[in-house]
Amino acid sequence: MRAGILQRSAALTASESVPSSDAASFDPVSLTTPTYSIADLQALFSQVQALSSSASNSALSVTPGISSEWFLDSACCNHMTDNPHLASAHTPPVLPTITTADGSAMTVSHVGSISTPNLSISDVFCVPKLHLNLLSVGQLTELGLNLFFSSRGCLVQDSRTGQIVGSARKVGRLFELTSLHFPSSSVSAPVIAASASIELWHSRLCHVSLPRIQTLVSRGLLGSVSSSPFDCMPCQLGKQPALPFNNSESIASATFDLIHSDVWGPSPVPTTQYSKAIKVFRSDNAREYRQTDFSTILKHYGTIFHTSCAGTSQQNGRAERKLRHILDTVRALTNAASTPASFWGEAALIAVYTINRCPSPVIQNTTPYEAVVWHSSKLQSTQGNSDSQADPLPNLFPEIPSPSAESVNPISDESPPADPSSDESPTADPTFDESPLSAPTANPVNTTAPEPRRSHRQAMKEELDALLKTGTWDLVDLSAGKSAIGCKWVYKIKTRSDGTVDRYKARLVAKGFTQEYDIDYEETFALMDVKNAFLNGELTEEVYMQVPPGFSQPLGFSPKVCRLRRALYGLKQAPRAWFAKFSSTISQHGFSASSYDSALFFRRSDHGITLLLLYVDDMIITGDDVQGIQDLKRFLGQHFEMKDLGHLSYFLGLEVSSSSNGYYLTQAKYTSDLISRAGITDSKIIDTPIEYNNRLNTHDREPLPDATLYRQLVGSLVYLTVTRLDISYAVHIVSQFMAAPRSLHYAAVLRILRYLKGTLFHGLHFSSQSSLTLQAYSDADWAGDPTDRRSTTGYCFLLGDSLISWRSKKQSVVARSSTEAEYRALADTTAELLWLRWLLQDLGIDCSTAVPIHCDNRSAIQIAHNDVFHERTKHIEIDCHFVRHHLLQGTLQLRSVSSQDQLADIFTKPMPPGRFRDLISKLKLVSVHPT
Repeated sequence: MRAGILQRSAALTASESVPSSDAASFDPVSLTTPTYSIADLQALFSQVQALSSSASNSALSVTPGISSEWFLDSACCNHMTDNPHLASAHTPPVLPTITTADGSAMTVSHVGSISTPNLSISDVFCVPKLHLNLLSVGQLTELGLNLFFSSRGCLVQDSRTGQIVGSARKVGRLFELTSLHFPSSSVSAPVIAASASIELWHSRLCHVSLPRIQTLVSRGLLGSVSSSPFDCMPCQLGKQPALPFNNSESIASATFDLIHSDVWGPSPVPTTQYSKAIKVFRSDNAREYRQTDFSTILKHYGTIFHTSCAGTSQQNGRAERKLRHILDTVRALTNAASTPASFWGEAALIAVYTINRCPSPVIQNTTPYEAVVWHSSKLQSTQGNSDSQADPLPNLFPEIPSPSAESVNPISDESPPADPSSDESPTADPTFDESPLSAPTANPVNTTAPEPRRSHRQAMKEELDALLKTGTWDLVDLSAGKSAIGCKWVYKIKTRSDGTVDRYKARLVAKGFTQEYDIDYEETFALMDVKNAFLNGELTEEVYMQVPPGFSQPLGFSPKVCRLRRALYGLKQAPRAWFAKFSSTISQHGFSASSYDSALFFRRSDHGITLLLLYVDDMIITGDDVQGIQDLKRFLGQHFEMKDLGHLSYFLGLEVSSSSNGYYLTQAKYTSDLISRAGITDSKIIDTPIEYNNRLNTHDREPLPDATLYRQLVGSLVYLTVTRLDISYAVHIVSQFMAAPRSLHYAAVLRILRYLKGTLFHGLHFSSQSSLTLQAYSDADWAGDPTDRRSTTGYCFLLGDSLISWRSKKQSVVARSSTEAEYRALADTTAELLWLRWLLQDLGIDCSTAVPIHCDNRSAIQIAHNDVFHERTKHIEIDCHFVRHHLLQGTLQLRSVSSQDQLADIFTKPMPPGRFRDLISKLKLVSVHPT
């Protein structure tokens, strides 16, 4: 650390012919500029003090007999005085050494503060040999103060408030302080550091070792630190060492000459090269380094690749040791904060950031950051502005018990609050922006990147070939009065049910959001998802598009645009055009569309029935006509580009498996991805998706600052209810708060995910021995919503003993009695029954007999059989007529069932664990373990 008086100019000289009238009469041009010892400087300063004694301000005196003047010094890195009577004095663990311009050294005895009517400063070094009072200009600027020097003196201004807080007068070529007071709200990080304990800095610096803290103190980067013995339990838990290996003898001579590398987990982190060439890359012999692509890159840049022998990690000791250093720090951080392991990424980020800014004895106690960018980094910049009076943070994980109820190591201390009215914010450190949290996800959507990965480039070529083959566009001149819409590439990685990569996909997507109604398109009936529409639909409108990126135009001609002849992904009319094309084509093969499900096509023959279910460009073909299925595949292959994916196992996130007992339908991979997205892979599991007798409302707890993640999770849970009937009621509840969710609602969503974590492989079982008899259960929970007292309808349908349809829904009006609520549920169940009967008939299943509906409310059943309307039923007359009509037609029959045997009870209210397990067992929700 360099401190004290450095490179002082020739304002004062050693000439003995100094005039006695005024120090300002010195002529520095005519004199020499020798180097002075501290004794010479003290004598010269005494002369200046004598010359200006008539104007000196005795109000700044602290103790009689001690020098009272304070001089501003830009070459002094810390405030210094010879006054031993400092307030709040303490001795740092390592005493800084003050080095003067001639190389002589002075020691600091202790650190404290000065407080008088005209002067108030802290973090002052007491240097007994100094005999002068010096104020560091640099230290003042770190406190947020601006100093304005002129020929008349100096003014000290608070940069936050603009208030003048101090002044100094010009004495010769020196500036003597006359007053200085800090506002209570104008205290920055160095002031906090002045009173911080070594235990506090140990926690702030990610549990760094004590010698490194002492090095930082000696370099003046932490101010003063009070020393007291302490034990750090997180360090003891997170940094348990193993026996060491032998040291490596290879030493790099320059930055980036030799790289030591190892991999811990799949965690890609983008980094910069700092304009340096990597000469040697050393790693273990792991498989991830022996990939052809990686070796090709090293050869391309002329980097020598060193690998260790197999099974000898000690030959790659430096990388292994640095991984241990980082992970030990991460464990210490997570142990100290009692956070779940899902936050290891954030802990690793701050651990690496801090380690790179702490001195390392390997590089002569400089920091890795300095070794790369050639300048030091202030540790105070990581603290930011904070208010010591702020409320304590709430428990971020209310349902996850901490290992200990008491705080082991507090990481905050009492300090003056920062100015809340300040408009200034600390400048972002560019290295902090290189965050692993901003790394691209598995499905890159940033299509502005100039170089997509090699696998996607191949997919782009295949996509362009397909577009040209189908004649999607013609290159033409843009017609007058027309505009060309833009386009972009969208990339995706399609995975299998086990998470492995199936193929890389690249889609050229038109920017259909720029289309204008009645110009580029007419009315759209979007039956499919826009993002995945086929290219076979023919356009009737005149649509122009800019030439796609990567497509070369003919040379020697004016720039062309694409006149679209076929529907392109992203166009608003593309889904309708594709569906119209497919419907007309499949009808040529004798197929008919179902009147009750537009995506279902069927054909009957003497050999049986063939069924086709379409979802955009994915389809399922089934039936009992084996020859008809083969004929259909050949027909589709003649008209479209088809890919036979073989036996049905994975479809739109649904995993299908079969055995001699029947079929099993699960969404295990989809569920696992959802749990990972929520970051609760290490949370405890729970028995039920919603707490028994728990009623959520709209006013408890605080609102979520950002509801995006809540809405994403709930939307994903809605799709998960396709196979997970056990979460239908819970998802129905949390989906009611999408507009303004609160922390209580988010906790309920996390509870659902924790339940799913423990039942990951639960799914539906469709028995091969099941009959084709349809039956239903209908139930309602009267006035169960505490907010508006509306009731909840629940029903389920079973084909034999296999569950095929269910629902949990809030009723649209307030029911005046439990009978009314039950009857409205019967009406909804009847409507679903009619649709299922018609759909089953299209599938070739006979449903001519009356379907039994089980209801546990006798009054509702009696109303349905009673021809006379009473005062209490006339307001539900439409529902009464609807149910009674189909009852008389023989479509349904109502059966009374006890509440204990009511299977639809699970869709209307929270259940205790025992009752909950009993109902999902009866509804054939089973565990399908992976094989």
